[in-house]
Amino acid sequence: MKRYFPSYPLCVKDPYFSIWKGSEILNESNVTFWYGTEKKLYGILKIDGVPYEFMGNYGGLKKMEQTDLKLTSFTTDYKFVANDVTLSLSFVSPLPLDDMKTLSCPVCYVNYKIESNNTHKYEIALVMDEIMCYNVDQRVKERGIVGGVFDLDDFEAAWFG
Repeated sequence: MKRYFPSYPLCVKDPYFSIWKGSEILNESNVTFWYGTEKKLYGILKIDGVPYEFMGNYGGLKKMEQTDLKLTSFTTDYKFVANDVTLSLSFVSPLPLDDMKTLSCPVCYVNYKIESNNTHKYEIALVMDEIMCYNVDQRVKERGIVGGVFDLDDFEAAWFG
C-alpha cells in the first residue's frame, strides 16, 4: 500500500507555478511542483564560512536542525538552528481573494531573519536549477532561461523565466 504524506505550500500562485514540500522537514529532500515532479531548489546559510543546508537535499552539507513549522493563510514558516544561530524562514504567497491586483501578481516572497547572541559572519543563498522553469523533466535546448537580481532598498529580488 502506498503511503501519502501531507504537502506544505512554499510558493503558490497558479497551476503553472506552484512549489510544495512533500514532508514536514524542509531539508530532508527536494521540493516538488504541484503535480509531483521533483525540482532542485536549495537553501544554504553560511555561518563563519561553514555552509549549512536548510532547504533541499544538495548533498554533502551539514544540515540545520528544523525546530518549528507553522502554516498561516498566506505563509509557511520554518525555524532552524545550527550551533547558537537561529534562522526563521517564511514563504509568502499573497493570495487575498478580495484584492484582484495582488492576487494576479505573479510574485512570491521568501523572508528570513537570522538571530544569535554571538557575533558571526553570515551569507544566505537560494540556489535554483533552471529546470524549475520547465514543467517537464527535460531541458528544452532551443528555449533559453533568463533571469537576474536587482536591489530594492533593503533587500534583493530575483526573477527568472
